[in-house]
Amino acid sequence: MLCLVLIGAWRLACRQEKTPLRSVLLGCGFGLMTLAHAYTFAFGMATPSVFTAALWATDCRRERRWNFALCLLSGVVVTGVYAFVMAGAMDARTRADSLEIIGLVHSRKFYLITLIHPLVAGLGAWQRLRETDDRRRAAWLLLTCSQIGVFLCRNSQVVTGLLLQPFHFIPLGSFTGCLMFFLWLADCLSRRAWWNKRVGAAAALIVLVWALANEKIGAERTFRFFGFPPDVEAGLRWVRSVPGDPLILSLSMETNEMVPLYTAGKVQVPPAAP
Repeated sequence: MLCLVLIGAWRLACRQEKTPLRSVLLGCGFGLMTLAHAYTFAFGMATPSVFTAALWATDCRRERRWNFALCLLSGVVVTGVYAFVMAGAMDARTRADSLEIIGLVHSRKFYLITLIHPLVAGLGAWQRLRETDDRRRAAWLLLTCSQIGVFLCRNSQVVTGLLLQPFHFIPLGSFTGCLMFFLWLADCLSRRAWWNKRVGAAAALIVLVWALANEKIGAERTFRFFGFPPDVEAGLRWVRSVPGDPLILSLSMETNEMVPLYTAGKVQVPPAAP
């Protein structure tokens, strides 16, 4: 979904006319990413916000600025509706327990390692200035803004005082950083005499196989930590079959975390972040 909305944002940035319907639908797509993952949503909303600001600062065409202002407004509206529905559907204790489970801590620490994102964004801005093709300039600007968005997300605790696992934004920044690298590489290779469609297709296939293999390895490693073995799934199903709201006493931290999240049961020892 993130790839689709980023592609949609790039295509919208390439348009010369006002497209209200497309802008609203794209904004809804950014807002609905909250259903997929909180960190993807935060990154997804930060990117069009920075991109809209960049267009108002650098692009004199009113149509583009108007399109992305409408897109951003639609995303904010969808987010507000979702937040209102969730606030009404969850009681205060459930919200507090959820924040404890996912490890919310109070901190205003600034991470120096995140300065890599403004550095990459600077390189992207430099490439955009050198670019003459309007579509490629839009791509460079969007990817540059995505790096600024990751930087803001990973250091939002400096302003809010709330730190919530900022390392989840690292893969998102790496993803758009790789897109910037491949965009630069494609431009360099296109100038070589030996580079043609057949060589490009073979190279793309190699990269695709490598990416799928890397994802397979990552999935196998992650399952050992976060996946549910068959016996755990069977236990959760049994708890769901118990009538009422069963109270469970267990010394297992995993059990105390999973039972309230995936069943109607309650635990005697509620989980808490260290």
